[in-house]
Parts: sequence; structure tokens; C-alpha cells
Amino acid sequence: MRRRSVRNEWRDGRVERGPGRYREWAAQTARDSGAALIDLTALIAEQYERQGQEAVRAYFGPDPTHTSPTGAALNARLVAAGLRALQGQDFGRYLSEADPAVGPR
Repeated sequence: MRRRSVRNEWRDGRVERGPGRYREWAAQTARDSGAALIDLTALIAEQYERQGQEAVRAYFGPDPTHTSPTGAALNARLVAAGLRALQGQDFGRYLSEADPAVGPR
């Protein structure tokens, strides 16, 4: 089974983004259809790497796949940040400012 999301697995100081071509296919579908795309895999992985492996441990439960409530809240804030960052979109007016410090670079 191929993983589709970022898991708490690290190699050489970088979090594993998962094998497969799902990100490529999603990007191509968005381009073909004119849909906006948030690369949530990149947003989550970059945030995890900024915080480091030890800090990220708190975002997961007993396995490297399923996030804890704290990890789920971080991921939700990253989705909101990704929506705010979309060019030509106005999703920001629908979102709270719960944690504006979390977001894409």
C-alpha cells in the first residue's frame, strides 16, 4: 500500500513525504481543470522540518501515521494558511486568525 501523506518517519533530518505520484497527479488535475491547489504535503513537511523531529513526535499517537489532536490542529491551521495563500482567491474572509504564525514561508 502506498502512503499518500506525511508520516512521522525521518531520514537524514528530513521527514518522509511518501512514495508515489499522488502529488504530481493532483497538481496535473488542478492545472487541467483550472482548480486551485494547496500542496498540503509540502506545507506539513516543511513545518515539521522547521520544528524538528523531537517536537513533531507530540503530533502523533502510537503510530507514525495518525496524528494526535495536537497534530490534527496543526494540520488544520496549515490548511487555513494554504487557503489564505492561494493567488486570486479570497478564502481568508471565511477563516479565523487562530494562529497566523503557522503557515507557508
